[in-house]
Amino acid sequence: MDVAAARAAAVRMLSRREHAACELAQKLIGKGCAEDLADEVLDWCQQHGLQSDERFAGSFVRQRRERLYGPRRIRAELAAKGLDDSLISAHLEDDADWLQAARRFVSRRSVDLGSYRERGKLYQALMRRGFTAEQAGTVVHSTGDD
Repeated sequence: MDVAAARAAAVRMLSRREHAACELAQKLIGKGCAEDLADEVLDWCQQHGLQSDERFAGSFVRQRRERLYGPRRIRAELAAKGLDDSLISAHLEDDADWLQAARRFVSRRSVDLGSYRERGKLYQALMRRGFTAEQAGTVVHSTGDD
């Protein structure tokens, strides 16, 4: 694959959605691009403002939060995509209202919150979605008191 073809492939991928730098490089390599060429194309994309890990992280956090996932799960997914921990933390702290997302998740479920067993199931569901134990406990106990 030559430089022009690699750049065109990168632009096509980035036109569909934001990509993390590591993710974009791996996709280029998967399409037959040499590792050195993939790094060169990635640098070119970053210099021209086509690829930004900052932009990717913000977009990813917003999308996952809208799908009612918690900060622990989002952090793990971003780390798996090769993003720096300080960048991840900055975007997760910007989105501080995780309790509202947890409450929206609870409101979408038809559960008898008067039952201790049902509260336990709801707490576990929130934990699986990536909310912290404190967030899950706060939401489950405050929702049952309403």
